[in-house]
Amino acid sequence: NVVCRASLGTLLAGQGRVVEAEALYRATMDAFPENPVCINQLGLMLVDLGRDGDARALLPRLRALPKSGRAVAELEAALK
Repeated sequence: NVVCRASLGTLLAGQGRVVEAEALYRATMDAFPENPVCINQLGLMLVDLGRDGDARALLPRLRALPKSGRAVAELEAALK
């Protein structure tokens, strides 16, 4: 499920395994396109890596989802 995958992505990123984390987040985004969790987690990880442009590119997809206001606000704050 999305929560388990997001948690695993966070764990991988925390271990410095960012390539694996990014692949997991993107696969989860494809499998669960209506869920903002992994989109947000990926965006936050990209900001941490200094890849603000890549993170910013996720915002339109995130904004298009219902109930994504908190995730949008969190990612926008990280990008400031």
